[in-house]
Parts: sequence; C-alpha cells; structure tokens
Amino acid sequence: MIESLNFNLSNLASKSVDNQLKDDTYIIQYLRLQLSRAYLEIQNLYQEYLKDEPLSFQELNEKYFSEPLPESHIKVASKINLPTSSPQIITKQTDPEFETKAFDFRPEKGKNILDFGTIVKNPNRFSSFEEKLFTNDLIDKNYVFRNKHGQIQELAAIYHALIQKNYFNQRRFPGNKPIKDVDIRRFLDHRYKSSTQKQFNTWSNDRDNLADFINQRYWIDKLPVS
Repeated sequence: MIESLNFNLSNLASKSVDNQLKDDTYIIQYLRLQLSRAYLEIQNLYQEYLKDEPLSFQELNEKYFSEPLPESHIKVASKINLPTSSPQIITKQTDPEFETKAFDFRPEKGKNILDFGTIVKNPNRFSSFEEKLFTNDLIDKNYVFRNKHGQIQELAAIYHALIQKNYFNQRRFPGNKPIKDVDIRRFLDHRYKSSTQKQFNTWSNDRDNLADFINQRYWIDKLPVS
C-alpha cells in the first residue's frame, strides 16, 4: 500500500510534494513504525513461543516492507522486569492448619445422615475438592460453612455439580438401596453445618440457570469427574 499510494518516506523531505501528501505519508509511516515496534516488543516478551529465529528490526522491514526504515527511528526502551510472560491465576494458598478429613468427624449425626465411607466414591478426589472449598473461602479450617452473602446459593449449586460429576456412590450396602440426591444434600449440609434445602431444591427445578451459574464459576466447572 505504501508504494502503490506513494506514501514513501522520501516525501517528508521533498520540497516538490504538497502538504496533504506529506501529512498522509507521515501518518502511514508513523503507523508503520509503531507496528514494527510492537512486533519487536511482543517477539522479545514471548521468545519461548517462537518457532523461528527472532527477526531484527532490519530483517522485519525487509520481510514486510519494500522500503527500508532508518534505524534511527527506533530507540531501545529501558528493560522492564515483568514477573512472568504468561497469565497468572491467583488463588489463595491452602492454610497449613487446614487438614483434609476423609472420614466422619462430627460427633452428632442423625439417623438420616449416611456415613462418609458409604456415600463418597473417591475419598482422595473428594478431599481435593474440599481443599478448593477452603481456598475459595466457602468453609473455614473446621469445615464450617462461612455463609457470606450469596454463598448459600453457590454451595447448593456445588452440591449439584458434585452429583453431576459422580463424586458419590449410587447405591449403598448392605441392602442395595439407592442413594438419592436428598441423601447427598443431607450428608454435605451436616458435614459443613449448612442448610441448603431451599436453594438445592430451587436449582433442581431450574437446570438451565444452574448450568449457566456453574459455567460462570471456573473452579466449579473444572472440577474433575470422579
């Protein structure tokens, strides 16, 4: 485009070129310079992803432009020490006082509450999930639900997500009786000292909004399937 529309750099110093063409040439050449600088900067920041050798300023202009741009147009910027070139996901580190408990630990338990060993399918995976509950500030180190604003709705949605991802056994023995969603909700509410019955039932009758709610919360949506 530069050559076909006569936006050559030499126009800027020419006395025979009208002012309009000089202005247009300046704008195009300025854009060209900024694009070259951006290319070199990105190339420098993400060298580990390059498939070929990085281009110098001269090589860049020889490859993409027919008219060379004088080296004097580029000034080396001072180096900025960035913490990393890749995006970082900041999460709260697990408190050293938080202990995973793959067993029943609350002394009081009603007759409708199933045992940990009866209901949980994979204790290790379930313990990993409970660490995430803690790091996302939904339970404290004593496994007590924090119940901050909006969290009761979130916890009920998490229960549904765990059921969908097969974190619990489908039947209990002896007796070969089915384990129902209400059994799971009671077990989890007892474990975290929460009361999600209303919110859990609401989500049960609104599956589309439940799916949207879970999809908007990355850590819940990405919980591994058990």
